[in-house]
Amino acid sequence: MYRNNSERTRPGMLRQIVAIAALGSLSLGAQAAELEEGTVISAANYEAVKGETFEGKTIESMLTPFLVKLIKENHLEMPLRHSSPWVQAEKLVAATEKYSGQVKYDPATRQVTDWVAGLPFPPAVIDAQTDPKAAGDMIVYNWFLSPAVIGDDVKVGGAGFNFFDFQNGYERNQGARNDQIRMIGRASSAEHTIDPEVVKRQFIVVTHPYDVAGAGSFSIKYRDERVDDVWAYVKSVRRLRRLSGNNWMDPLAGSDLLNDDNYLLDGHPLWYKSWELKGKTTILAMAHGTDDYAARTALSIEERMNLEKTPYGMPIGLNWEPREAYIVEGIMPDEHPYSRKVLWAEAEVPAVFLMGEMYDRKGQFWKWAALAGATCDYADGQTGSCPTDYPVIDFQKGHGSFVTVGYSVQNGGATVADFQPAVLKKAASGKMK
Repeated sequence: MYRNNSERTRPGMLRQIVAIAALGSLSLGAQAAELEEGTVISAANYEAVKGETFEGKTIESMLTPFLVKLIKENHLEMPLRHSSPWVQAEKLVAATEKYSGQVKYDPATRQVTDWVAGLPFPPAVIDAQTDPKAAGDMIVYNWFLSPAVIGDDVKVGGAGFNFFDFQNGYERNQGARNDQIRMIGRASSAEHTIDPEVVKRQFIVVTHPYDVAGAGSFSIKYRDERVDDVWAYVKSVRRLRRLSGNNWMDPLAGSDLLNDDNYLLDGHPLWYKSWELKGKTTILAMAHGTDDYAARTALSIEERMNLEKTPYGMPIGLNWEPREAYIVEGIMPDEHPYSRKVLWAEAEVPAVFLMGEMYDRKGQFWKWAALAGATCDYADGQTGSCPTDYPVIDFQKGHGSFVTVGYSVQNGGATVADFQPAVLKKAASGKMK
C-alpha cells in the first residue's frame, strides 16, 4: 500500500533521498561536460568518450553505425572542430533571395519550373514540405541545378585519383581534371543562361601518367531527363567516340567511383525511381575539414591519407564538426549497379552532400564516400566553399580511390569554347595539367 502523503519522512529515508539526489547531481554534471575542440576521436578512446558531448550532442548520436566501424576497425581519427556557417558566394545568396519564391515543384511529374538561378528550394521550403518524396526531390534538385561548391565555371585539378588496397597499401596516382561550365543558373554572371536546354558541359579526364592520359569522358547534361551526350577518346586509334548516355552507371576513369558518384551525385534527379527525405539529424562531417585551403591542397598524399597502418586509406589531418543534415534516399533504376544510395545533405545550404552510402542489388552495403571542404577565394573576388578531399571506398573489395584536389579555380571566366570533346585529345597528349 502507498503511504499517505502527509506521513512524516523518517530520518533514515531522508538521508537516502539526499544521497540519491547528490548522485543525480553528479550524474547530470558529468553529462553536461563538453569535450574540448581539438579532441581526437579514435579507436583508442571511442568507448570512453562516446557518451560525452560536443556542442550539446553526444558523440555516439552524431555518428552513423558505419562511421563507428571506420573508427574502430579502419583507423579513422576525428579531430573535433566547432561548427561554423557554411560560406556561400554572395551572388549565389542574392540569386536565391531574388528567385526562389517563384519556383514551382509539380509532385505529379517531379518537374521544377520557373527557376532562374540560386537555390530553388531554401531550407524553409524543404522543412515546410509534408510529402517526404517531394522534399527529397527538392534537395536533389538544389544540387543538380545550383551546387554550393561549384561556381558558374570551375577547374579542378592538380592531384587526382589515388588508388589503394586495404592490406597492400598505396598503388598509384592518376592525375585528373574535373571541369565544368554551368549553362543555366549562372548566379555570378550578368546573363544567367547560356543554353536553356543544358545544365552543364563537363569533362573528367586523366592527365597523367601518359599511358592512361585521356581516359575519361566529356559530357553534356540536359535540363530535361534525356540521357547525356557523351564522348570518350580512344587512344589506341587516336579518335573520339560517342558513348551511350547511360555511362552514368559505369566506372569513372578506372576508379572505384561510378560516373554518378562525382561529388556524391551527378545524375539527373528523374533518372532515379524516387528520392525521399528520411529524416534530419546532426552528424560529424568534414564541412570545414581545414581552415587553410591552400595549405591542405599543397600536401602530399602521405600527409592526407593513412598509409602507415592496415587497413589503409582513411583521411588524416581533417577536422570534423557537428552539421545538421537531411538524410535522403535514392532508389535506383533496375539496371543500375546500386539498389539505393543514402546521402547526408548539408541542412544550412541544402545544395551539397557531406557523406554517402551505396548498396548493391542485394541490398548489401557496398561503398562509402565523404566530401571534405574549406572556405576558398573565387577568381572573381567572391568567397565561397571548395572541395579538398573525397575518399570513396569499396568495402566489398577492400579497395579505395582517394580523390585529392590540388587546386580549384571557381568563376575563372571559362567559355563554351573551352568545353568541347577535343579537350580529351589534349589530355591524351600530355598537354593538360
